[in-house]
Amino acid sequence: MRPSNEQRIEALRSRRAQIDAELARLQAKARVLARKEDTRRKILIGAIMMQEMASRPDFDRYVRSLLFDRLEKPRDRALFGFSPGPEPTQP
Repeated sequence: MRPSNEQRIEALRSRRAQIDAELARLQAKARVLARKEDTRRKILIGAIMMQEMASRPDFDRYVRSLLFDRLEKPRDRALFGFSPGPEPTQP
């Protein structure tokens, strides 16, 4: 006996729900992997920059100047021994 249209529709909806769930799981896994890879790149860049800074005083001054000018959060500035900086102005 052939399934009715309603049964086929329900079977397809069920299958679509399973596919949607699998798709969401794989997309989440891809986002986690991308974030891990991005973090790894940042760590490697930082390690190389720190090695160069240790061996080249001019490069050290340049990088520290960039950090001093661009870091805004007191917590981030404190990591490099910088003063917290000016308080943000209230609008």
